[in-house]
Amino acid sequence: MSIYQGAIIMLLSFWLFEASFTSIVTITFTALIFSEILNVFTTLNHWSKIIFLCQFLTIIVYLASIIFLREIIDVSLIDFDFIKNVAIITLFSWGPMQIGKWLRMRYSPT
Repeated sequence: MSIYQGAIIMLLSFWLFEASFTSIVTITFTALIFSEILNVFTTLNHWSKIIFLCQFLTIIVYLASIIFLREIIDVSLIDFDFIKNVAIITLFSWGPMQIGKWLRMRYSPT
């Protein structure tokens, strides 16, 4: 799952954003964070307050890294098109895995 998601994130980042290395770091880092948050929410059977707190803290740390790591993360890149393309990358890296998991549970339940 991780190999698939990493490959899709990188390939779509290069395809949707024809940009410099700093831009690719910003794009892939953002898509990876959101893909992992979605993975956690769709993998767990029991959610607790601690899980929601950890996910919230993940987003806070991501936002803090955008603020404090400006030499690594290109903040000027973040606009509507950036958000749209990161959403597309996240959907294509996370969605097929979830569809496959749903199909497996539907047609071959435990």
